[in-house]
Amino acid sequence: MSDFSLDPLIRAIAAEFQRHGMDSHLKLLRDYYRGYRAHKRWLSGLPRPPWHTELVIEWARIMRLPPFENAYPVLEHGAKCPTCTEKRDPLTDVGIRVAWAGGWVIQCRRCGEAWLELARK
Repeated sequence: MSDFSLDPLIRAIAAEFQRHGMDSHLKLLRDYYRGYRAHKRWLSGLPRPPWHTELVIEWARIMRLPPFENAYPVLEHGAKCPTCTEKRDPLTDVGIRVAWAGGWVIQCRRCGEAWLELARK
């Protein structure tokens, strides 16, 4: 990925945050971007930890932005784990790893597989 630039991806994530009204996330991403561009460690007194590259990439995966649009399968709400063959008990077998305005990242507690369940529009 030597030709990969984080700049367009950060702009695309910012646009998605803005579209979904995720103002606190947008502010944190902008703070991250300032630190990223300066190539220095950035520490903050914000109530949330400072952003890092892995978190920016994870949000790109969650929002299905290129080149990460297929990082997570998208399943219907309440679907069973795509890896485990057993019927899932929604109260004990899965958990919500991330909840955001556009949906959820669901993770199987049995095998660790994760997928997206998108909010209905």
